Amino acid sequence: MRAMILAAGMGIRLGKITSEIPKPLVRIGENTCIIDTIVQKLKCVGIDRIAVNLFYHGKKIEEYLSENYPETHWRFFYEKELLNTGGGIANAGEFLQQDDQVIIINSDILIFFDLEEYIEIHRKSGAIASLLLVSDNPEKNAVYFDPQKGLSGFADSKGRILYELEKYISSKNEKGTFTGIHIFDKKFFNYLHEGKYSIIDVYTNLIKQKNKINVIPIGLDYWSDIGTPQRLKKARKIYSVLNSLEFSKKIKKAEKVFVGASNKIILRIIWENDLTEILMLSDDIMELNAWSSFSSFFRKSEFKVPSVLKQSENWLLIEDSGRKSLCDLVQESGLEHPHIKNIYQKSIEMLINLSKIDVNKFPVNACYPVRYFDLDNIKFDINLYNDFYLKKHLSEAEVNLIANEIYKELDKSPKSIMHRDFQSTNLLINNGKISVIDLQSMRIGYSIYDAASLLLDSNIPFNTEFIEEFREIYFQKMSYSSKHEKLFWIATFLRVIHDLGIFANIGKSKQYFKNKIKSAELRLDFIKQKCAEFLQSSTFLQNVDLKK
Repeated sequence: MRAMILAAGMGIRLGKITSEIPKPLVRIGENTCIIDTIVQKLKCVGIDRIAVNLFYHGKKIEEYLSENYPETHWRFFYEKELLNTGGGIANAGEFLQQDDQVIIINSDILIFFDLEEYIEIHRKSGAIASLLLVSDNPEKNAVYFDPQKGLSGFADSKGRILYELEKYISSKNEKGTFTGIHIFDKKFFNYLHEGKYSIIDVYTNLIKQKNKINVIPIGLDYWSDIGTPQRLKKARKIYSVLNSLEFSKKIKKAEKVFVGASNKIILRIIWENDLTEILMLSDDIMELNAWSSFSSFFRKSEFKVPSVLKQSENWLLIEDSGRKSLCDLVQESGLEHPHIKNIYQKSIEMLINLSKIDVNKFPVNACYPVRYFDLDNIKFDINLYNDFYLKKHLSEAEVNLIANEIYKELDKSPKSIMHRDFQSTNLLINNGKISVIDLQSMRIGYSIYDAASLLLDSNIPFNTEFIEEFREIYFQKMSYSSKHEKLFWIATFLRVIHDLGIFANIGKSKQYFKNKIKSAELRLDFIKQKCAEFLQSSTFLQNVDLKK
């Protein structure tokens, strides 16, 4: 098998960083350039015949690769003008199609997985070409595909379908982001020609001719485009930490664990012996210290959390408590499955156990950034909702009035240790055992708020009977009576408007969160009915509409 590294680009998005050097030679580690990571991945699957197309500072790239990898059979293809992806690959066609398959890979990506698995999937597919995709449902620059039929079409940066391919795209199609990795059968070169053009032109013609182009989603395997300064900075951080960890043992691959609202990065590290651990990276040392302190504290209790195995100033290595969250299991089995109901029962028991821990023993000094869920915390949540969801519909006086009335009611509940985000995505399940993650936001607050977070969770299907069933279980175990119902629904009200503020804010840049707004709105309507008596008697609601 042969390979081609696409390295002719100008690196314009990196600005001044590429004013004197080409993008492939930008440093990602102390002694490592971006292109080194690509070459090493190709060498890992036994590829030693590699083509490289060159244009901007091409001689520097040729000299670097020839000097650092003398055992590799290089073929460099200089372009007098940029030929784009299609023309660039065609220009190297005579060299590349001497083997049955060829892998084409961009020189501005960072991957932490073995290419062999995907090469084998391509071979078994029988397709003349395969594209590796991240299944992230992007709004822009999307690649459309049918899981059974393969590639269907492309969208531009404004979300518009390209090349009049609308009729090939159906409701069954999924969307993904192209990783910059293609795998071709040598027959694919029959569809290429000389000149300047995009490889998308070739794929489009093949779609219209009803030739199957295979699409291979890479799942959670770590991939990142590093074509901008921000992404380069993030990639350098990840590469540096993973590289330092490899001094002790070899990393097989890294996976993205989940999409979160914060800027911290969480990866699953799969070692060569197939053991797994979780890596959390953050520039905020206080956040990491909080996580570590709470993990140590709760390991001695019945509130199960992962152990911290190693800690540095910008990362934690944590025990892996399971690949699937409660959210994942609900999506697979539904809320009514006995196994799911059993997990919810256990989750409520965990909340009860948490509420019984002496708050005076809790390491409150480690809480960051907030130690107490108090009036200021409530004002913060309402302002978040008002600023981003209601677009500042409420005045400052109205926000203060709402916060005071909610706090007056909520503070009737006994103080306890509070998780703050006790929801399905933060409950990991492994062999029926639950482990709680996302510990850094814990504080002194109210157990009933955590119960509200669990039962009115916007990540799971909306089911009023289910909510009522488990609210009653929580009440029974807490020895609450009907007089606590108002308190519960006020807590859910506060939780859901907090969610709407988060979703509206982060949803501006992350479609994943934008998609959850309707789910939270359903819950808000339901909650307003449940605590209608309180809402109607509350001064702030007599003249204020709390939903757009």
